[in-house]
Amino acid sequence: DSPEFDPAKQTAEAQAKQFGYNNDYVGYIPIDGSAEHGLLVVNHEYTNPHLMFPGIVKIVDKDGKKAAEVAPLSKEQVDVEMAAHGGSIVEIRKDGGKWQVVR
Repeated sequence: DSPEFDPAKQTAEAQAKQFGYNNDYVGYIPIDGSAEHGLLVVNHEYTNPHLMFPGIVKIVDKDGKKAAEVAPLSKEQVDVEMAAHGGSIVEIRKDGGKWQVVR
């Protein structure tokens, strides 16, 4: 029941129902030793707010040099980041040669 991802309208409530951020590890844990039924485990190690929240970084001219100016995050943006950290565990099963999510 997660909403469609929209980078301009992120909320902590929506992110809590969506797949996490920065998926840098994927593992398979077999159930009862099965190669066709198990858990897919994904780590969501960290977030990049300048990529998650369009418009928080502005390039400004300081003393004739270009510099990045980053706006402070709102409480809602911090809550979105917190919901994007952690991990996801999905039960999967191979059925007819194709992997399916077990709901």
